[in-house]
Amino acid sequence: MDISTYQKAKDIQVELDKVYSVHDKLAKGFCEINIGGVQVPYSKEIGMKLYKAITDHIKEKEDEFKKL
Repeated sequence: MDISTYQKAKDIQVELDKVYSVHDKLAKGFCEINIGGVQVPYSKEIGMKLYKAITDHIKEKEDEFKKL
């Protein structure tokens, strides 16, 4: 593994760690939603859409990591 591949893998892992944290909070319903500095009241519909989007993002990043 060359240095650039190692750095990319490390960057993906750091991003995944952050996303896993948000994913867990959304799953428990403990996440505040802040879009562009505007606090958005939590709603089940928004939470479910964010949860699905984050789940999809995690899958993409895990697949990208496996390809390295």
